Amino acid sequence: MRELDLKLPERFLELKEEQQDGALLALWQVDETQRQVVLDEWAGALRQQ
Repeated sequence: MRELDLKLPERFLELKEEQQDGALLALWQVDETQRQVVLDEWAGALRQQ
């Protein structure tokens, strides 16, 4: 995995390690060009809570 190519949201880094691993595994099934978009939308949804 090349997670360093992504800007991980601060809230993502607050997840437990196993939660991060599962999320990254799911994220890697998304088209590479859309991965950052998915992370950014997730972070935006959390900010609205």
